[in-house]
Amino acid sequence: MVAVNIEQFENLVDRFGEVPTGWPDDIRAEALTFLDQSADARRVVAEAAALRDMFRNDVPTKAPAGLSDRIFAAAAADEGWQPPSARKELFPAPRIPHPAVITRSWQPSYLVMATCFVVGLGLGLGLKYAPFGGDGHIDFATLFAVVGS
Repeated sequence: MVAVNIEQFENLVDRFGEVPTGWPDDIRAEALTFLDQSADARRVVAEAAALRDMFRNDVPTKAPAGLSDRIFAAAAADEGWQPPSARKELFPAPRIPHPAVITRSWQPSYLVMATCFVVGLGLGLGLKYAPFGGDGHIDFATLFAVVGS
């Protein structure tokens, strides 16, 4: 049997609520015993129940009339305040050029990438299936002799 302290009890009520039927079975008996013996534990349960009732019975309140006008007036009274349309952006969104501009400016890099791919594929397949010794492998001396010639 594990003794429950007030911190563990508060954690239990925070996680599972103030109703003992929602508490885990393995600690419920010890927590109920602690609840019977501790005034602090009864206070924790009472506060949790009051909080739940407050949220359950809370009626949405409307903002007072003219609140937004007062907020904007207070902001306008500030010397450094500017409307959002007049502010310079710290991190402006990137400007995306027309697709035709992207295509023309990126064509050389696409050509280089395609060439590297074809050369790599050709070298990889060519060296694997080349008739150097019949096992599909090539040593560095033979590779440099083939490349150098």
